[in-house]
Amino acid sequence: MKFLSIILLLYHAYTAHPSYISEEPKPMREIFDVNEYNIEDVVNEEVVVSKYVFDDEIIEVVQEDVIPELCYLTSDNFTVYNSFLLDRYCLEELESVSPQCRGFKCELAHYFLEHGAQIYMDFMNAASYKEAVEVVHRELSTAFEKLNMCTCGREFFKALFKCARSTTQMLCFTQLKTEVTTLLNTANG
Repeated sequence: MKFLSIILLLYHAYTAHPSYISEEPKPMREIFDVNEYNIEDVVNEEVVVSKYVFDDEIIEVVQEDVIPELCYLTSDNFTVYNSFLLDRYCLEELESVSPQCRGFKCELAHYFLEHGAQIYMDFMNAASYKEAVEVVHRELSTAFEKLNMCTCGREFFKALFKCARSTTQMLCFTQLKTEVTTLLNTANG
């Protein structure tokens, strides 16, 4: 009888405790293989306002490395020691945009810091693929409204893709050189 009482007590505790209730599936988390622990490494939930913010480490990197580089670094004050993201060629490409659009990369970095965590969580918490697409549509529409995306965004991304193309080619040649060197070293014994 004591055994049956313990089983009933455990069953009641299991069914009554809210943490044992499963959530609806979140397909975006499944596609990207993101679990709750991965999310907690990226964002913190501010319970008072029900808004997500980036984790302190991400905020620190963006504020200390990304924003200064995108907002203040120019080809005139560029060194390999003060560049976290860009090489000289990329920086020159991003400076080649029209004068009224040179601040776009800085505005984009600040926008990412302010809204990125909430966008990330809205996307990851989408209950369906349709809802995930709606999140992307909503957030892109908002970004187009808040940033000068039609003019400056176009120039920025054109310069960025031009920069990425050269960086990718450099990476491919470096990888090819490494593979050839490895093969030669292996052949020479």
